[in-house]
Amino acid sequence: MLYVWLVCLVVCVFVLSRITNSKINVFGGGFILSIFIMIAVYTFTGGAKEQATKEIKRQAQAKIEAAKAKEARRAAAEKKKAEEYEKCKTDSICWGNKHSLAATYKCQDAVERFAKYDFKWTDGVLGSKLTKVRWKNKDELTLTYSGDKIQFQNGFGAWQNMIYKCGYDPTNDKLLSVDVKPGRF
Repeated sequence: MLYVWLVCLVVCVFVLSRITNSKINVFGGGFILSIFIMIAVYTFTGGAKEQATKEIKRQAQAKIEAAKAKEARRAAAEKKKAEEYEKCKTDSICWGNKHSLAATYKCQDAVERFAKYDFKWTDGVLGSKLTKVRWKNKDELTLTYSGDKIQFQNGFGAWQNMIYKCGYDPTNDKLLSVDVKPGRF
């Protein structure tokens, strides 16, 4: 585009030099006239459309690259999450914390059914019913949750603290065993 303007400038200067003898008018007028001619040529030949098309293509390419980058970040985050999940399977505390809510729900009902008369939970509003966790079978990724946050009422109306243990299979979301006996940790 620069070469076209330079040719236009030379032609304009040449034409104006035939019309007038003033060098200021020839060169200044030639410059201004060449600018106007280039704007007209650029507009009528589709130069503006070409620039707009290039800009649209550039924006589309930027969106594609942004989408690819976002997908790459998402894939990296998923990979990291999967690695953390696999690492968590080797630690009973991590594995137990990951599944404690489901285990609490299953274990709570099973422990309550052991009460002959009445029961009351002593864990408070924000407390945890399952305070300890250990492997039941590490190879099968099963856990034993235990706690002592419940009291059973006996036949005389007295309350007795109880210890409970629940075997839980997080992989299959299944309660494996429940054991309740008197005492505290």
